[in-house]
Amino acid sequence: MTTDWILSQLHQDRERDKRIYQALRVCGYTLKQVVKVVGLSYSTGSVIAKKVAEAQKSKLKTRTPMDVL
Repeated sequence: MTTDWILSQLHQDRERDKRIYQALRVCGYTLKQVVKVVGLSYSTGSVIAKKVAEAQKSKLKTRTPMDVL
């Protein structure tokens, strides 16, 4: 196992997490529907969705008025 492979997996996991969040929040799918397609357990999908939602909130809190321009 190489470092490049590990880093590429991390990138893929982050992208997967973002897609799960988008499917739930933007597209309106239920968590049950999403985890069935992705092949994750309900609890894992829930943890991922919560983690991404908290990261999104954190991004919004740290924005300055200049970021909007």
